[in-house]
Amino acid sequence: MKMSSLIDETVEKLKIERIYVCYQKLYKPIYEHLISEQCKSRIEILQVDDMEYTELKEHLNVLNEHDLLILIMPFYVSGTDSEIMHNLLINLEKKGVYFINISAGVEGIKFTNKAQKLYNKLLFEILEHNSARKINENIKRCSNRLIVGKKFRIIDEYGSNIEFIVESVLIENIPLTPKQRVIQIPYGEVFIVPSQGSVNGVFVHKIKEKTSVYQIKKDFVDLKELYYQGHFPICEIGFGMNELVPDIDALPYLEKRNNTYHLGIGENSNFGGNYKYNFHIDLVQNKAKWILEMLDEP
Repeated sequence: MKMSSLIDETVEKLKIERIYVCYQKLYKPIYEHLISEQCKSRIEILQVDDMEYTELKEHLNVLNEHDLLILIMPFYVSGTDSEIMHNLLINLEKKGVYFINISAGVEGIKFTNKAQKLYNKLLFEILEHNSARKINENIKRCSNRLIVGKKFRIIDEYGSNIEFIVESVLIENIPLTPKQRVIQIPYGEVFIVPSQGSVNGVFVHKIKEKTSVYQIKKDFVDLKELYYQGHFPICEIGFGMNELVPDIDALPYLEKRNNTYHLGIGENSNFGGNYKYNFHIDLVQNKAKWILEMLDEP
């Protein structure tokens, strides 16, 4: 079963009547692959050739509760686009819209036709139902462990040592449900909202030859070298479960890759936390060997 069938299943189970699809012409092959003929007859196309992210909000005012939006666009990389998309996501969730956000390439990286075809092939492989089954098994195994305990510690080979208390456990899974109305494709992570003030320790983050050391006290950390600079909270701790996401540091959805973990910084009020910011960024620990220890083992 392909992703098109999973979308059909989502539409049928949730009794969705209106489907909107936004995509650029460059990504029409992805649209054709993902959307079945059965769904196409019910879709309204909102094409966005050369559209700026700032124009999306006006374009999507037609959406109402229980509608499904499928957005096929390059993944945003600039801070401004991140804020716009983040605010859009919050507004869609407030409306009760179901949202599938498909990262089709990366904005700002000029793909050749050959490179785009290879990327599409990777995307299609990730979306096969057999892959979904394996990813879902990984998700279940990890989430079950996080549900059993409350207090945990992550230790990695670079010297990171981070303790936290779990407030709630969330999963990124398909198909969509009334509780999980949003998914990003490629998908596959388990993430937690930590109890406020419970994240403490040190995070030694390595990307290639660059090492950054972040001291964390009662959630908060100082960012000095990123687009966002200042004193901000760790609002999420997540674990990648998708074995098909390749080991490429530049990928913007690297946090989905199996055997990675990441710290989310900034906004979490839209998924159960109390921190309200106009951005959310992930610091992904991609290469390190690490362990997750349960400190209150029953």
